[in-house]
Amino acid sequence: MVDDAQGTTQSLLDEEETIFAAMGMLWRWIALYGIPQSLYTDKKNVYVVDEKTREKAAASGQEVFTQFGRACQQLGGLLDFSLVQSSQSWKHTVCRSLWC
Repeated sequence: MVDDAQGTTQSLLDEEETIFAAMGMLWRWIALYGIPQSLYTDKKNVYVVDEKTREKAAASGQEVFTQFGRACQQLGGLLDFSLVQSSQSWKHTVCRSLWC
């Protein structure tokens, strides 16, 4: 995770990108720095419900979340789905800056 405003970073290397790893990372961040104002993620299904399921739910007037998304909603709607697509290029920029 990266705090754009402060330049603070925290990372976790795990065998797979799972709900357990994602939630563990978020809880560690909260313990150290407090609840973030917002989170931007890639489109991995740990974070974002697949498009087909989202469309089906929208047609019936429902909103669906992954477990990670549901936790973020309970913390104040941290996950900003409007910026999910642009986060991939942002992640590459962060990775380049960390390893240069």
